[in-house]
Formats: sequence, C-alpha cells, structure tokens
Amino acid sequence: MIDPQLEKALESREVLRLQENGIDVRLYDTDQVLILGKKRIDRETKRVGNKRVTEELEVKVAVSYDLRTGRGNYSIEGHDSGSGYHNVEHFHDGIRLLEAKGIDLHKWDVPNDCNGSSMQRHPEFSEFIDSLHTAFVNRKWERHELAIKRFLPTLAGHGNMHPLALLHPRVMWAYLAGTVFPFERIDVFNFDRGRKNLEGKAEYLSSEQGVSYDGNVVLIRPWDLSDENERDHTTIEAHFFNPANYKRFWDGTLKVENTIPSRRDWKFEITYGIDHGRKWLHFSAGGLDNVNFLKESLLDQKKNDIYLKIDDSLMVTLEKIAPLSLDSVCYAYTK
Repeated sequence: MIDPQLEKALESREVLRLQENGIDVRLYDTDQVLILGKKRIDRETKRVGNKRVTEELEVKVAVSYDLRTGRGNYSIEGHDSGSGYHNVEHFHDGIRLLEAKGIDLHKWDVPNDCNGSSMQRHPEFSEFIDSLHTAFVNRKWERHELAIKRFLPTLAGHGNMHPLALLHPRVMWAYLAGTVFPFERIDVFNFDRGRKNLEGKAEYLSSEQGVSYDGNVVLIRPWDLSDENERDHTTIEAHFFNPANYKRFWDGTLKVENTIPSRRDWKFEITYGIDHGRKWLHFSAGGLDNVNFLKESLLDQKKNDIYLKIDDSLMVTLEKIAPLSLDSVCYAYTK
C-alpha cells in the first residue's frame, strides 16, 4: 500500500493522469512517469497424477520511468522487480497513452548516451559545473602499459577484439602510437588547486565553519575517500544541504517531514566526472533520514573537504528537478 502522505505529496507534482483499460499513467513535473496496473497470470497450485492444476491470479504491476535519464524500474506483486522495465507490457501500454496525448517522450534524448549521464540532460547545472571545472581541473600526462604487450594476447584470441581486427589501419596505428608514446593526457580534479582558487572568495567557508553553518552550502569532496593524501581525482561529489539542519536531525530536534524533495530536510547530490575527455553527471536526492546518508559521511571533516555558501536560487532549482521517489511507490504498490 502506498503511503497516503507520499501519494498526496506526489499529486501536487502531477501534471497529467491517464486511465485506460485498467492502466493508470501519471506524469510529473520532473518528467518522470509512474504506471500502475494489474495483470492476470497462471499459477501452478498442485498436481493430480500427470495433470497440472492451475489457477489464474490477478497481480499488481508498477513501473517507474525517468524521461530525463532514460532509466526505470518495475515491480510485480509476488514476483520479481528490477531495472528491466522495457520487458514489462504495461510500460509500453503507458508510453503509447502518453504519445497519443502528444507528450514529447524524447525531449531529453542525447545521441550515443546509453546510460543517461550526458551533461546535456541537466542544462540547469551548466553554470555550476563550469565553475567546478575552472576551479579544480588540471591536465596531466599519465603513463600506461605499452600497447605492444597486448598485441600477442589479442593475436591469440584472448583480447577483447577479434584477431583479424588487428589488420585494421586504425587499430595498427593505435598499437604503434601506444608503444612509441605510452602516455595519455587526462583531466583530473586537483583539490590543492581547487582550494587555492576558492578560498579567497566570499562564499568560501572553512571546514569548522561549514559543518555548523545555518544555511545552504555545497560540500565538495572526492568521490573516493579511501586516500585522503591523494590530491588528484577523476570524480568529484557536490553535496547540497543545510549543515545546521543536518545536525538538528541527528540531535533529534528536527524531523524529516517531507516525502518529496525539500530544501528543509533533504540532501541533493551531483556526481561529476571526466572519462577520456567526456564529461558526465549523475544527480540524486534523498531525505536526511535516508539510510544511505550515514552521520559521519557529512559531519566528519575530511582533509579535502571544501564548503561554499550557495545562492537560494540554485537550491530552488535542485528542489524543483530532483527525482521523485517513484521506485519506492512501485514497491509499496505491489507489496
């Protein structure tokens, strides 16, 4: 059963609802789709001799889909759940209903972006990402293994390509170039550079100020915290939240009341990386009581942590486009 408080909150973000042939399709202002319905399945109950006696059951089906990222999940009552939403008939039925109403289902499509992480899918963050790039990114040369060492294994059929592919001019050139000059120029996030570029700005906060600041901040830190002495990282995280409210929550003086994204008691997170020159981004959000947000993950001062005060307008944007918790609705509906 869907939590009544959550269902009421979701209704406030609903822009379209379609119902046809037992399927309930809901479109939200975050460009997310929720599809609810039922299906009849055969279930084996017992065997009588060599005969199988079955009964027909009606089970609930739920699918969530994000037009912005192209990702989704499904759940079937008493059966399985997962990310293979495109294999569920209700998904295609729901999409057809939306198309019939003239909804542009491809507004966020980006060519050759198979995992929904293209920067073009979140143009609202372009200014912030550009500022991160300017402050932190440093280019350096990185040595890699001599390409010729991979030639013989590939020739023997143990590589990730067919041996005949070695005859292609581009492949031959790649092996030659990777042997003569075994270096690659990569972009990394250098936290010494970032701190130097930011600490003179009015919005900069020391770690001591940042962890207790009563206002909106962004905490910038490496994605990989395993080595605090490492200054160069390939992926960076930006956590947007109110540190004072976060402390109040852990002290028991603030209760998470909002079931949909809220600046008051939610945290927003942007993960940004550069892979072989390609910029990618992942955006997520969750309440301060989310089990994945451990207390020490935001309150412990890490060596590379950088805090910046941020404008309310950016928090409003984060709150507006943050994905709704439709996956939890799917699981609750089919439970």
